[in-house]
Amino acid sequence: MLLGHDLWQRRFASDREVLGRRVAIDGEAATVIGVLPARYRPLLGRGDLWMPLVVDPADEHLYRENFNYAVFGLLAPGRDPAAATAELSAFLDDVERRELRAPSPPTSWPGDRRGPRCLDAR
Repeated sequence: MLLGHDLWQRRFASDREVLGRRVAIDGEAATVIGVLPARYRPLLGRGDLWMPLVVDPADEHLYRENFNYAVFGLLAPGRDPAAATAELSAFLDDVERRELRAPSPPTSWPGDRRGPRCLDAR
């Protein structure tokens, strides 16, 4: 999981050793993989921590038409954000083409998609 900077300060006393630590979230174990910078502001609302989305293939139909997700990643050292954005955009275009050929095409995507953005958060 990713910790928001404020939560990291409040709950973990700004402990740099928190990375890799397993903590319980709603009774489930999660590993801290990073702390977001203090200046980070989520695109949608606010948050104190971010967990990976785990989709059970049996429930895929529940996720097909819901595209309200934010995705976080870490660019490799020296990787250009503009080049990564172009690569991600091409990938999403490919997914879009495949999904539109699927038996139940999404109803709100791709028209509502603003497109990916890879930003340098250093």
